[in-house]
Amino acid sequence: MKPKRILADFFHATWYVYLFSIFFHLLSNLINVLYPKVLGDFTDKLQTGELNQSLIIHYSLLLLIIGVGTVLFSGIAMYLVMYVGRKFEFLVRGGLFRHFTQMGERFYSKNGVGKLLSYFMNDVTAVRESISMGVNSTANAVMLLISAVTMMVVSGIPFYLTLASVFPLLVIPFIVVYLGPIIRRRSLEVQEALGKMTETAEEQFGGIRVTKKFAVEPIMNKRFGQTVEQIRHYQLRLVRVSSFFQSLIPFLGTIALIIALAFGGYLTITKHITLGNFVALTLYVRMLMNPLQQIGNVAVDQRFDDTYDGARSGISGSRNRSPQYERL
Repeated sequence: MKPKRILADFFHATWYVYLFSIFFHLLSNLINVLYPKVLGDFTDKLQTGELNQSLIIHYSLLLLIIGVGTVLFSGIAMYLVMYVGRKFEFLVRGGLFRHFTQMGERFYSKNGVGKLLSYFMNDVTAVRESISMGVNSTANAVMLLISAVTMMVVSGIPFYLTLASVFPLLVIPFIVVYLGPIIRRRSLEVQEALGKMTETAEEQFGGIRVTKKFAVEPIMNKRFGQTVEQIRHYQLRLVRVSSFFQSLIPFLGTIALIIALAFGGYLTITKHITLGNFVALTLYVRMLMNPLQQIGNVAVDQRFDDTYDGARSGISGSRNRSPQYERL
């Protein structure tokens, strides 16, 4: 299998699994966006005094069906994507192991154990998460976002109220574009520092007898401590930016909810919208926060390119397409 054909061959063999997963995500989200509308209608009936025992049972059964359908179809979609992701991890790690067993002494003299372990433990795992969790989160978030906005429009909620409520959430893509490269660059610094620490530890364990013979333990401790301190420095730089990003998205969601409560509450009091529309609006705004946050997390987690290059180069010795893909 040529290095550049790893994912191409894998997707060619498993495209139907991803297609079924996206289809079940679509069904799950189409069902999920119905519950704010159901609760809104229930509130209107309660306000007008038309609610009776039969209607309570009716709305309760609707909510039960919506809940069961959402969980069922979403679970099937997630299982399918996770299955192919784990299968990819199994196949690529097997290919890496077979390739490494064919390498000579010169290869291992240029590539330390830390780098080779990084291929197995970090690169392959990151690619697997990208083609499983990344695809799952992106597909689910996009469909939920489109479904929720569509339901807000068709549910009788005024368009200007919808636009005012979701406006703070529209800033999230611009924040992702700005902070994404910064987080990616600092994440690469952390990975490089971890690789250096592993190589330093390997060097010291390999020469432990020489270290003890010449009594240079303080020098080795100082050298190793410097590598650990470098990891700490880079990790804190990464945590500061990523924490700011992770806290900014819920903050914008809270601002959107405050606008929905204030503006929507005013329109409800002045009889421009019904109480049921107000309830549905607040639920839809809360629903929109999750997909935007998922899209932001996927966009910021940009390890895929570098880790895929690493995993891809690790099995460059294979020439033909692996027949194992045919058994998926």
